[in-house]
Amino acid sequence: MLRSAQLALLTCATILLASSAQGLPPSPSPTPPPADAGLLSLVIGQVKDAIVDYQNNRGTGPFQLPPLSSVDFDFKTVSTITEGITINLFIFKLGGSHANDVTNDVTFTYSLPKPQPPPGLAGASKPPQLKSALAQAIQSAANALKTAPGLTPLDFSKLTIMIQYGVTWGGSLGIGVPVSFVVLGANADVKSNTIQAVKLTFAKP
Repeated sequence: MLRSAQLALLTCATILLASSAQGLPPSPSPTPPPADAGLLSLVIGQVKDAIVDYQNNRGTGPFQLPPLSSVDFDFKTVSTITEGITINLFIFKLGGSHANDVTNDVTFTYSLPKPQPPPGLAGASKPPQLKSALAQAIQSAANALKTAPGLTPLDFSKLTIMIQYGVTWGGSLGIGVPVSFVVLGANADVKSNTIQAVKLTFAKP
């Protein structure tokens, strides 16, 4: 009698579980990433490297460029779904045709590391040539702010400038694959889904 009751309870529980599973919405179907898109997380790491490269190589003495106080990234991203629950964010390689693709803006503020002090005795040295085009663009923007007529005598607390750029890479973007930054001019199509932006806020030197 006891065994019959246990079997009846087990059957009832099985039916309830089956009914609950049938009532759940179906998991989203996996979506493959676009062929000319790269993981946002891999690109962000190399963008941060460019920021740190500038922050730690600003020159010394009268040649010193203003430090960055904050950096705001704005990425145009597309998302894919894997295994029904995981969402990955990708950005398009510069130059593709994606006018009809739906993108989402992902914006975040980068917490800047404290600039490293110059090695040895502090003298007067010009900023060195930086590696990536994005780091060089930040350096050029800082130098333009430092030497702009009319700005030097002003007692400002911070100055902000926006840089638009695109990202390219060879083959498939993966861990260890370097990206190249292409800094764009004022005539760039800001509506393009392949153009990214970074807002740089410089503190007073």
